[in-house]
Amino acid sequence: MIAPERICDYIAIAPEGARRNQLTDVPSWPATGQVVFDNVSFRYKPNDPLVLKNVSFNVQGGEKLRRVAS
Repeated sequence: MIAPERICDYIAIAPEGARRNQLTDVPSWPATGQVVFDNVSFRYKPNDPLVLKNVSFNVQGGEKLRRVAS
């Protein structure tokens, strides 16, 4: 009868607050400089397939970048 007890415990857990999906500005966010990825390829282990292949982009000071994975 462990499973029903665990279900009851799970139901009794208080809900967490709403998640914030909006980005907020950080006062110390750098306004100058840049980050440059130039032809970057990446794999997790030496024999694994590439998960990034020849990726290039620039992020200028003051810009923000969000990575979205599927």
